[in-house]
Amino acid sequence: MSSPTDHSDEDSPPGWTPEENDDDVRSWLGADERVVCAREDDGWTAYAVPRSELGASHRTPLTDESTDFDGALSAARDYMERNDDAA
Repeated sequence: MSSPTDHSDEDSPPGWTPEENDDDVRSWLGADERVVCAREDDGWTAYAVPRSELGASHRTPLTDESTDFDGALSAARDYMERNDDAA
């Protein structure tokens, strides 16, 4: 199993800038929103937050439930590729 620090910033989809990369959080900032993989309780979740609401608690889940890091990262990457801010 991989960890957040195993992945380099070079694997970010076009239009997304790596923001945080540590043992508990991995995040990317796009033109309109932020995508986050975060360790919560006994697993990982992925979610998106509109940039206009970065300080708010509103977030759109990208995983149905807690998963492992690779599952959360896959959901986040799929979302970023579908919502490519560079396009």
